[in-house]
Amino acid sequence: MKFNTIDDLKASGFEGFIPVAQLQTDSTAIPRTAGVYMVVYTGENIPEFLPCGTGGFFKGKDPNVSITELETNWVKNTCVVYIGKAGTTLRKRLNQYLKFGNRQNIGHWGGRYIWQIKNSGNLLLCWKPTPDEDPETVETALIARFKEQRGGHRPISKIKGRGDLYVESRQKFYFALIPIFRQITYLQYEKISLLRHCRVLWRRTILTIVSQIQWYPAQTTQQYLFSPDRVTVLAASVPTVSPSGCGNRWTHRGR
Repeated sequence: MKFNTIDDLKASGFEGFIPVAQLQTDSTAIPRTAGVYMVVYTGENIPEFLPCGTGGFFKGKDPNVSITELETNWVKNTCVVYIGKAGTTLRKRLNQYLKFGNRQNIGHWGGRYIWQIKNSGNLLLCWKPTPDEDPETVETALIARFKEQRGGHRPISKIKGRGDLYVESRQKFYFALIPIFRQITYLQYEKISLLRHCRVLWRRTILTIVSQIQWYPAQTTQQYLFSPDRVTVLAASVPTVSPSGCGNRWTHRGR
């Protein structure tokens, strides 16, 4: 497939080629089926860009980039300025796109740079239904073909601005942290297991010490010293039944 002229797009099955301004008024010509679509620029030279276009500020984010960035990334010798997909229906997705381009707070962030083209209402929209194919797969293949023919360049509205690169780098950073978090979780689990093991050993040690202690009846639990190393033992509440079978509370003292 070639992306030089409208005839190239028509030869590949694309249809429509209706001005954006017309579709913003009446979009019934757009089919209700999944597919891919393109935005077509019919001018011969690089267009005039606006510092502030007609794109909506979705979630308060500024959709505009500098004119220098737009001029630098403009791809010559092609009529295609954007390639998109519609996983639901073309009419639903393109209506979102058109509303976004009419300054509405709509979530169609992709392709927002076309709205900085002066007289963006004169741009054409065309589409190709893909009832038997995955629109995302078709879109990926189209972009790859476009880049192959244009020295690795994407359509201007597919370039990644600073905000996109920031989001992408942040996502890569988070993905890089996943194995670290997993390792930390593993170490925490091992630490807990070790602590549990130590607690078991500690209980066994206490039971061993207690078994060597002579028991004496008392009313309250107290501190005692026991030989031979005269280590201070903090006596805890002992079982309710003493070694002799008495029912009162007991404390202990070393032999």
